[in-house]
Amino acid sequence: MIKNINPNCEVIFSECTIRRDKKEMKKNIKDLNQKIENFGHENNFSVIKHELISEQHLAKKKLHMNEKGKNMLELDFKEFFKKK
Repeated sequence: MIKNINPNCEVIFSECTIRRDKKEMKKNIKDLNQKIENFGHENNFSVIKHELISEQHLAKKKLHMNEKGKNMLELDFKEFFKKK
């Protein structure tokens, strides 16, 4: 729909980052990120990956990112757009 409205725009997806508050979420996020990757590939959309974000980047409850995690997320976006 976005490309139909503005064919010159570039659609970019971002992977979901990790969370460790619930054990079942690890597989769910992995599966979702694979779907995002496949969808991006099939539709010629870019995908920003967050492979360097790890459990050390999560806050106490293991859901939200701590300051290091936020900085790493920001770095992922900056690096992606630097390559554009």
